[in-house]
Amino acid sequence: MLNKISSIGSYYYYHFQCKQVYVYQFNGPTNERTVWHDVRDLHKKAFEKICDYVEINVIENKNSYSLKVLTDKYLTILSNLAKENQVDFDSNFFQHHLLDKFINRFGNQIQIITIFKKKLIASRMSCNINESTFGEITDLEEQTRVGTRVRKSILSINKKRLPRKLETSHLIAGECDIDDIPENLISLLRCIITNNDSRRLKSENCMRKIYSIACDIIYAASDGKIKTSKHITLGMTLKSITSSRKVVDICNRYGHCCSYHTIEELETEATFYANDKSVICPLNTVLLPDYCTGIAFDNYDRYVETLNGKDTLHDTVGILYQNIEEGHEMNSAANKGNLSPLCKRRRTFDAIAPEIQNYNKALIFKDTLLPLESPLRNITSSNANYMKKIDFLWLLSHFLEIPNTPLWVGFNSKIISDDSTQQRVSYLTPINLSPTNQSVVYLTLRQAQQIASECKQNYMQVSYDLAIAKMALQIQNIEKPLFDNVFIRLGDFHIMMAYFHAIGKFIDECGLTTLMVEAELLASGSVNGFISGKHFNRCKRLYPILYLTFHMLHFDQFLTDNEITIDDSIRELLDTIFIEKVSPLTFENEDLSKLIKKYIAYKEKTVAGDHGYTAQFYIILMNLIQNYLIFSRSIRTGDFDTYKYIIPKLNDIFFLFNHQNYSRWLCKYHDNLLNLDKTHPKLAVEFDKGMFGIKRTKNIFSRIPVDLTLEQTVNADAARRLTGVTHFTNSISARQRWAKSSCIHTTIVSHVLDCTGLKQCQDVTSDLEKSKIIISNKQVKASIRTINENMNPFKHTEIDHKSLFNIATGKATTCDVRDFLLNIELNGKNLRETFIKECATSESRFEQPIAKNKILNFASAHVKKKIVVNNKVHEVRLQRDLFGRLLCISLTNNTDVEKALTYPITPVPMSMCQMDGTICKTKKSLLVECLHISNGTIPSCSEIDVIDGFYILHCLVDIPQTFGNIAKKVLKKITNNTASEIHLIFDQYFEPSITNYERSSRGNNEAKRSFNITGPNQKRPVDFLKELRNNKFK
Repeated sequence: MLNKISSIGSYYYYHFQCKQVYVYQFNGPTNERTVWHDVRDLHKKAFEKICDYVEINVIENKNSYSLKVLTDKYLTILSNLAKENQVDFDSNFFQHHLLDKFINRFGNQIQIITIFKKKLIASRMSCNINESTFGEITDLEEQTRVGTRVRKSILSINKKRLPRKLETSHLIAGECDIDDIPENLISLLRCIITNNDSRRLKSENCMRKIYSIACDIIYAASDGKIKTSKHITLGMTLKSITSSRKVVDICNRYGHCCSYHTIEELETEATFYANDKSVICPLNTVLLPDYCTGIAFDNYDRYVETLNGKDTLHDTVGILYQNIEEGHEMNSAANKGNLSPLCKRRRTFDAIAPEIQNYNKALIFKDTLLPLESPLRNITSSNANYMKKIDFLWLLSHFLEIPNTPLWVGFNSKIISDDSTQQRVSYLTPINLSPTNQSVVYLTLRQAQQIASECKQNYMQVSYDLAIAKMALQIQNIEKPLFDNVFIRLGDFHIMMAYFHAIGKFIDECGLTTLMVEAELLASGSVNGFISGKHFNRCKRLYPILYLTFHMLHFDQFLTDNEITIDDSIRELLDTIFIEKVSPLTFENEDLSKLIKKYIAYKEKTVAGDHGYTAQFYIILMNLIQNYLIFSRSIRTGDFDTYKYIIPKLNDIFFLFNHQNYSRWLCKYHDNLLNLDKTHPKLAVEFDKGMFGIKRTKNIFSRIPVDLTLEQTVNADAARRLTGVTHFTNSISARQRWAKSSCIHTTIVSHVLDCTGLKQCQDVTSDLEKSKIIISNKQVKASIRTINENMNPFKHTEIDHKSLFNIATGKATTCDVRDFLLNIELNGKNLRETFIKECATSESRFEQPIAKNKILNFASAHVKKKIVVNNKVHEVRLQRDLFGRLLCISLTNNTDVEKALTYPITPVPMSMCQMDGTICKTKKSLLVECLHISNGTIPSCSEIDVIDGFYILHCLVDIPQTFGNIAKKVLKKITNNTASEIHLIFDQYFEPSITNYERSSRGNNEAKRSFNITGPNQKRPVDFLKELRNNKFK
């Protein structure tokens, strides 16, 4: 039978197929699976997928597709399945095979339309296809073919898998370099965005968008498997800037960056590798001896709500700063292509627990200071006088109203040349203990030595605030010579704040802050922060304004007294000063040189008191502020000689105003600076180059104190609500990862800002902004106007020379206060030199107590009122058994009582005073009743009026602000009658008198205070009625 079927099989296809099936079933299925079986299964899966596509898009949505497009899509699906299953297949596949399978599968649901020799597959229920719809279909097919080619190019990109040992450079490069982006994708986007316009193609903004969209397409086409540079760096930047998971996830859902989980994993792995590369130094530290390196430590306190109140946040944070040299690349991994086996990336950073050695020794400092006769103390600063001349140019520019003249910092940044080295700041690993712990201070000194060893440097400078620095100096002294290669510095920022506090004690309640409030320089609620020096930025801004204000007032009086007019040559010089910069040749101008000499001579007379004590007080204030400006300029310009020169002048004020800790330890710090050439010669060379401050930008005059940099970087970043550590304060490992990865964040954020064109490269300070210049000039003019409306201290012709006045109220202070305030510089210097003499001869004197001085200023001169009963002061307290006590004394001491009674027992005769010591008196109302009895009839009119002037003053409502307007109001009030003659009587109080005693018994002890009214435009005191109790004011 089989032979017969075989013989006729060629004629009857049906019988041949039956034979094949029969033979297959007879022989049984085989278990051996070949490639043919795998390919067949792939074809089945691919056909099912293409059928689903046809059913949805053709039958249901009634779209039309050419057979070629569907065949290409079928081959694409087949290719993807083969790649997933790692199966090779023959890509030669004919369209008519797929067409036959479609007809067998869908039957009457589809129709085959042939137009222009192209076969289209359409739904049986769709409309007829004409030339227009055929053109649309052709365009769509062309677009599909282009998209398919681009996708194929994307999927064929050579992915560079991120290594296990991640560096910042790997994160910036990503898994796809810019050069690896398919050219057909870039060409397509160029055509879409610019229409191949050559002018737009040259635009940096346009090319940025093209590459950004190309990265998004690559990330989306690969289903996130290819992480481009944009998706890694943008995600890390958003996380760093906002610290918001939701923001990162939103951008990830739109395909613009990696997911938050991925960013966390990459960041943690990079932090692990950074920690493995170096024991102490941050990742971006250059471990070479030629790079000046320094560190600083401070505390970061944060209240954390806990059940028992313990374990609040007290971290020791630190920074490392180092020079930036052009063309140098930081250390990187030796094997950048290290592709370790794939494993799950870590998201949790293991906390670094440094070995903290218990240090329980009693801290004590025994050492002598350099004697006053030491030649090292003969410090001369060649630049100090030059700096004062520059400040004089600043004064002239404002006085002559040279356009666009900024405040002190901005002015110096425009006229001074600065080519000093810039520094990079990195964060050290936080220590989960307070920095005032002795063991932590000891650990920081050890870390300083380890950093010096890693950087191959002989010495290391470390900066602290005073509370930590004195403990470090004590430990260094006890453990000598263990830490001799560490140079301990007092933070200049904290020195400035303490100095502001000392100046605040000098000007407290002298009337200056009252006028500042009136001139809107200072809010009334901010006066205490300004006086105490706690608000550094406010003090840093206002004290130069005050210096300029009083300098201009003094200079104006100088021109008036000497009848001098400023030559045009000086104005022309100032007009060009911002262009040509300042040099010593600038002051060789003959007219300018003469003007400076005359003004210096006039100023010396004011300092000597020739123009009155009030003028002398404010010229001393100008000198105190100028000391701060010199100190700040020495840091900003890196002038080490001036830095050493000015510190003793600051310390004089600390001694006088009872800043004992700064007085003591600043003397030791200054001694260490003087001996720097012997103890740390290499560091002395770096300090001479200006490396005792930090310059983080290329801006001129932008170098700032080290501890201020610490406050502006790690402490400020940690305290930020979004980007700081406030949301993970309970996790030391999270805080350490934040600090360790800070350089990674900084590098990546800088890269993103640079790529997006948002990186600011300005070469001016904020003080040079036009809006700030306008505001500052208005504030200077407002302060000058306010002082002139009250009391100009330098108008010596209108002020008593022998009194020191409050310029807001016109009150004169006492002689003791006047003598104390006008001699603070000399007295402070004597106190400092006395302390140095004592410490130069005795090791134990240094830490012995420094006697406090009694501070006499305007605030201390105010009356300390006692609590009184019924406005009476009990001056005499009589003993009720006085005679019994006299009898007892006479019996024991053989005293003649009769003779004793011949002397007064009480200070005032009892006939004139009450039992409590007050004077016997009669109410004034009784006298009025007597007058009414003697004069029963009231006159109908009066020809002469005698009016009590002080009664009128007490009755005034809505008192005018100036004395001139008060006089006008009084005159208008008393002339409002028919009398032909008016006498306005003001009484006086002589000493001694009954009335004077009555006033003093009511707590009015200010009778001896002088009060000066310079003219009708002077403003009255705020509490006018209260001042009427002052006899001199009345």
